Amino acid sequence: MNRYEDKPFLELLDSYVLRAIGALDPDKEAILDASEVYFQEIWNLPGRWHDIVASRMRFSADQASHINMVWLAAREDGARLGAAPTPLEFTRLFVDVNYAG
Repeated sequence: MNRYEDKPFLELLDSYVLRAIGALDPDKEAILDASEVYFQEIWNLPGRWHDIVASRMRFSADQASHINMVWLAAREDGARLGAAPTPLEFTRLFVDVNYAG
């Protein structure tokens, strides 16, 4: 099953987390940047695509840095245990655990 089937905002949320940890593919970010006017119109919110995600999720101003701190800790713990998560594994788990609903 496609993770994003019937959940279009989930892809944006995953992209937000990937961006926060410095792992968002540049081509994907360019597509999201080019789609900002669309996101602004459908959600009636100003700003960049990641600002819109943050607004819709009611994230604090430091949410992205918090996510990055969790990522760095997960990488460090994983490396110590011999199984560091990939950015995509971390993102999916982090979103599913923290924002499922």
